[in-house]
Amino acid sequence: MAFLLLKMSGLPILEAGLVERKPGYADYMRRTSAFIPLPPKKS
Repeated sequence: MAFLLLKMSGLPILEAGLVERKPGYADYMRRTSAFIPLPPKKS
């Protein structure tokens, strides 16, 4: 189920658009879990 939500839903398309429009969003994606709320990763 997680695979379907993360790979086959609109999430990849949405994130690709946000990376282009929002400076710093790519860094935010690297530090933050997309599906399960986990503590932020250290950069």
